[in-house]
Amino acid sequence: MKSIFAVWLLGFAAFAVYAEEQGDTRAGNGKELAIGDMPPAIELESLLQAPAGAKANWDAFRGNVVVLEFWATWCGPCVGAIEHLNEMCVAFKDKPVKFIAITDEAEDTIKDFLSNKEIGGWIGINSNRSMFKSYGIRSIPHTVIIGMDGTIAAITRPQMVQVEHLENVIAGKPSGIPAIKQNEQGLASAGEILSANEGQPPLFQVAIRPSKADARHSFGGMNSKNRNDLGVVFGFTDEAMTVAEMLPTIYSTTSARIVTESPLPPGKFDVFVKGPGERRKALETMRRQAIETTFGLISEQELRELDTYVLICKDGPGKGLKKSGTATFGSSLGAAGKIECVNSPITGLVSRLESALKQPVIDETGLTGKYDFKVTWKQPDENIANTAGLIAAVHEQLGLDLKLEKRTVSVVVVRR
Repeated sequence: MKSIFAVWLLGFAAFAVYAEEQGDTRAGNGKELAIGDMPPAIELESLLQAPAGAKANWDAFRGNVVVLEFWATWCGPCVGAIEHLNEMCVAFKDKPVKFIAITDEAEDTIKDFLSNKEIGGWIGINSNRSMFKSYGIRSIPHTVIIGMDGTIAAITRPQMVQVEHLENVIAGKPSGIPAIKQNEQGLASAGEILSANEGQPPLFQVAIRPSKADARHSFGGMNSKNRNDLGVVFGFTDEAMTVAEMLPTIYSTTSARIVTESPLPPGKFDVFVKGPGERRKALETMRRQAIETTFGLISEQELRELDTYVLICKDGPGKGLKKSGTATFGSSLGAAGKIECVNSPITGLVSRLESALKQPVIDETGLTGKYDFKVTWKQPDENIANTAGLIAAVHEQLGLDLKLEKRTVSVVVVRR
């Protein structure tokens, strides 16, 4: 299984999963959609933000690249991807590319959402979910790109779609986006890792192996369609990760609070843990124990006095922080020069700041509740923190300040 994620979505649901039976993922043939297939029909009850008289069908879109984005207002990762897709809309404004965001929610719900959040491109209402079924949508956000020749050019997630990928599709070339299967939800199939006795998948599973995956990927979650006699299965998947990259996840902290006092094993690895959803906490412990046992790690928590950034709020509640709206789930995205969170407490910002600054951060803003926010800054080298640029961006864009002080903080000390 190849990962499509270039960034981690840690601490929040990476996507939302639909619970109902989907039936065949493609009408008439029972096969999963794949690159090169003809796409199922576009079936929309109404279109928003489209020109008067516009039609949404494959005849009308002939000669265009079409980007179908399946989403919902309550889905934090979907809301978090909107700005990226808006940037794509602007980049291809004068080119033969159509963007259609498809939702099964009521038109009034969408119009209310649009009063606070702009979406580029058209919005299609599919309240009977016929397209979600014919396209085999089991999780959102989910993106399907149709090429100029009318066949499927890519099946992916919105954050993976870049300008060069759509340029490739316009030119009739392969998109360059790593392919995923329709039913790939970040939980590895038991058959991919261990042989099942008499064809029965294991009720509990732990596996660690050297990785052949193309991109780093970390996910934890449940798929309501993935269940056994004990109920819904919960799974953790970590792919193409070094041991150092695994440590913040298994110790529930950031790299700024990890102190390694021994060399760590080289190479990249995949880690899979699956078991009963009702025992998630026990599975988290077992994942940590499996990694520690495999690589001979021991850890202990210590208090150390370190240079620490203190996050404060001098002037009001923070101008760049917006109280979260309709999203049920949250998302947190951190990349070089960018932090973006949806439906996140201030601790989500603190965690991302620690990773970007590579030093501990303490929250003394006094802010409560959950917020949507984004901060961007210039980051020429993703491995070297642009401390001054980030501090200035936090002040200018969020109305918050970071001051450096000596503080006693909790760290995890790891030895072999």
